[in-house]
Amino acid sequence: MTFDTATAPQWSPDGGHVAYTSDDGISQSVPNGTGTPELLLPSKANIVPTDWSRDGRFLLYMTGALGGPTAPEAAGVDIWMLPLGGDRKPVPVLQTNFNELQARLSPDGRWMAYVSDESGRFEIYVKSFNAPSTTAPTPEGKWLLSKGGGTEPRWSRDGRALFYLGVGGSVMAVDIKTTPAFEPGMPKPLFQIPAGATIWDVAPDGQRFLLPVLTAESSRVPFTVVLNWTSALKQ
Repeated sequence: MTFDTATAPQWSPDGGHVAYTSDDGISQSVPNGTGTPELLLPSKANIVPTDWSRDGRFLLYMTGALGGPTAPEAAGVDIWMLPLGGDRKPVPVLQTNFNELQARLSPDGRWMAYVSDESGRFEIYVKSFNAPSTTAPTPEGKWLLSKGGGTEPRWSRDGRALFYLGVGGSVMAVDIKTTPAFEPGMPKPLFQIPAGATIWDVAPDGQRFLLPVLTAESSRVPFTVVLNWTSALKQ
């Protein structure tokens, strides 16, 4: 689908496009490989799309370099929104003195899960989200969902659960209620994954997880090189 550097792919809701980080910023292409990639947001900074709104009107992305005690000169990572219509002027969503990253929208678009280190370690938070031109704004609110650390939040397709990667390689699940108000349950472990793995996606039924896993050196299939093999054909 692409012939240049491309990372962090995000499917559009209708499956017709894939947005990704390119050498020049955020681009999009059609998945059948036809056509020319379209540059959505020119940028030479570290910029990564993290989610596409369900109505296809905008992209969430994170930009910046991780700040903190080991990198005090870095401004930190923040969450922005890129409208895909009009003048496509980026809009800041979450900018603080901490690092905010890996933003994901709930299926109904009313809530945004993200990772922040405001407590001193990376944890999963959820806050209300109001896109531009929202006719029924979501009441403002913010909740800490993880316990003891967490990254890589993923919503279930019905919005009734949030999954994330806990410390020590445990995939965690939190039940979510949104009526009459947002109410998260207690995190519970689902299963353990190998070291170095992370959550890539969750099946619509919430019963299967796609996980890229590092392959151990010992599991590589050996191959044999035969030299001067043409002489063996004469025997």
